[in-house]
Amino acid sequence: AGIRIENSGKVHLDGLSIMRCGAGGLCVTGRGKTRYADGVSLTRSAVSQCGGSGVTVRQSAQFIALDNRVTNNRGTGLDVESPSAILANNICGANAVGLSFSSQDATVTRNQLIANGTGTVLTAESEFNLLYENAIQDNQVGAVLQGKAASVCGNTFSNRRQLIAGGRLSLAQSNAGITPGDAAAPGISYFNPPTVSRPHREQVIWKGAGEKDAPMGRCDIGVDSGASPMDVKLVSDHLLAPRNGNRGKVLFAPLRGA
Repeated sequence: AGIRIENSGKVHLDGLSIMRCGAGGLCVTGRGKTRYADGVSLTRSAVSQCGGSGVTVRQSAQFIALDNRVTNNRGTGLDVESPSAILANNICGANAVGLSFSSQDATVTRNQLIANGTGTVLTAESEFNLLYENAIQDNQVGAVLQGKAASVCGNTFSNRRQLIAGGRLSLAQSNAGITPGDAAAPGISYFNPPTVSRPHREQVIWKGAGEKDAPMGRCDIGVDSGASPMDVKLVSDHLLAPRNGNRGKVLFAPLRGA
């Protein structure tokens, strides 16, 4: 291994280059995942061409990985078990798995998970994690969701297969490249609202996580007040009849005018 940290915390690694290790590049075993204010961090470093995983973290809470390049490792780029971890702005490319997370309450944001076998895996042990604004592209499989209550929001997907869903109570919201078919597996809800910054004409906006939940289509309604101000009550009155007449649909109502 390149660097092995055993039974220790408060270790901060910055600006390193770890290359061509026979096993893992960085292997961290902390002093217990319930011990807080004891985190390890890896920043502005490169870990590449290792025979195992690039970075492995176990029994260590609040691990931080920022601005690293973890590439061309035979195992997983970032393989992390760490409650309340922050994994941001990393490039994980050409690994067997770009990033694997198996704990609770992590923020995984603005990473580039590119050209791996699998872009990211949230394991069966993972709970309540946020996967947000990542570029998950050119992988064989974009994301595998096996845990509980993950929020997968605002990511960009472009892979051979976008999503393998499982687990329960997860939500895929406003992800470019994800369709209702990608999120059709039980255990994951799908929500793709049209917005000003990302308008679309897709007919399915919401699909619940249950096996018997039918996809909810859209009903487009124009609300235009012209030059006369329209308060919230008038808007509500305007939407009442379409609401009653489209019980199985999501109303899409752009508001125009004063």
